[in-house]
Amino acid sequence: MKTFKTIHPESRSELAQGDLIAIQKDIVMYLNDLSDDHIITLANHFAANQTSLGNGDYKKWVQPNLLKDWIESTRSWKLRTEN
Repeated sequence: MKTFKTIHPESRSELAQGDLIAIQKDIVMYLNDLSDDHIITLANHFAANQTSLGNGDYKKWVQPNLLKDWIESTRSWKLRTEN
């Protein structure tokens, strides 16, 4: 099974490193505002996407990055930056 690599801070641009720190704080703020039901639902969603059960060859299975998938599939931020 392939897992995520960690991109070390010294490898990031200065802008990306600053944004990463801000995003981490924002995500914690959003998580702290979720109800118990939302926390359980989110945990189940992540768990459902972190398993290779039933995939056949587990060594070829690649862990999906749900945040990356969401960013790449949404157009809301792209519309603001394309103008």
